[in-house]
Amino acid sequence: MDTPPERTGLSGLSESELLLCDFLWEHTVMTRCLEDDVYPLHMNVGYSHGLTRQQLVATLTAMVERDLATVDGNLTDSNSSVTLTETGGSQWEMERNPLWDCFISQRGNIADNRMTVVAPDERLGRHYIGARIAADIEIQSGPIRVRRSVNLRLLPWRLFDGLTVLRFACYPTSLRYAHWDIYNERRIWWSTLAELKELIEIRG
Repeated sequence: MDTPPERTGLSGLSESELLLCDFLWEHTVMTRCLEDDVYPLHMNVGYSHGLTRQQLVATLTAMVERDLATVDGNLTDSNSSVTLTETGGSQWEMERNPLWDCFISQRGNIADNRMTVVAPDERLGRHYIGARIAADIEIQSGPIRVRRSVNLRLLPWRLFDGLTVLRFACYPTSLRYAHWDIYNERRIWWSTLAELKELIEIRG
């Protein structure tokens, strides 16, 4: 993603605070990973927030003081970690308009070759799994087991109600040979900021 999504301007976040929230909405992040020179690498984007180390500490300190984030440790320590609060997450939501009814959370367990997919409903979860298999990202090797009406805190700051959890055994293929065109043609979900940006643009 070469440019950040367009903001709505509805929140009280500064531009740099919003870009930091774009990283923090999904993860608890060590402050050294938020620094200007490595932000594009960790976010897989072609831009950064432009803050010096001193400015980054000052910005994060202000976010903590406004209850937008919490910190584990001292912000001057590059190994301290920052987590978005519910207030910070709500501010981020106002700017990025996440389509939670299309949000997919997926985790793989390399140890036993199992995948867990969490979706708003079973239909979307199965559609997502089908797209990954059709694109040769995974090879399914067992039945899909389904749990419905599950409440989970998928993000540090947000609890999701009534989710569907799908688990199945699979074997990963080489992503080098995955058919990403098939994956993207079938995509009606998002799990990353870049995918959210694209889905919002498609919906107009």
